[in-house]
Amino acid sequence: MMLLSRHQPAAPGLPESVFALEMIDFLVEFVITGIIFGLIPTLYFVPMLYGKIEPLMGIKPRTAGKNDSMFDVPMGIIGSGILAIIKERLNEYKPSHGKLTMPVK
Repeated sequence: MMLLSRHQPAAPGLPESVFALEMIDFLVEFVITGIIFGLIPTLYFVPMLYGKIEPLMGIKPRTAGKNDSMFDVPMGIIGSGILAIIKERLNEYKPSHGKLTMPVK
């Protein structure tokens, strides 16, 4: 009986559990960094700087009731999600001599 054989399969479920843990870690880091570096500074600086940045850039200040953005917030969220999925799918393909090939499983 060889306990340390080269041809023994890996522990069942190990790749799936590592993948699940990495995804959980990614989501936790995404939420934490989004709150620390996105939400908190925005909530702090936007009221203080409202109407002060635009004149420095040479444009007229925003008005409170008018939405000047090209896209609304839900469309931006959906679009950025689609772009992120496309980017991740394209990262799975490894270039081989200038050709795109499917990943080897």
